[in-house]
Amino acid sequence: MKISFGKFEGTEVEDLPTSYIEWLLNNCVLPDNLQKELQNQLELRSGSGVVRDKDYLERHSMKFKEDEQE
Repeated sequence: MKISFGKFEGTEVEDLPTSYIEWLLNNCVLPDNLQKELQNQLELRSGSGVVRDKDYLERHSMKFKEDEQE
């Protein structure tokens, strides 16, 4: 799912920085499907959540580690 507004318009939810996902969830009124996807993304990054693509974690595991250091 892609973000259709703001600074990261056109960006896949899985490619958003964690800090931006948290900001969106805390500061914006979002459609239910987007809110659920953002919450799931945070859960994935913390080790839980639903993996929607079989090689998702492999593609993004290094990015999440780097994202946490920011």
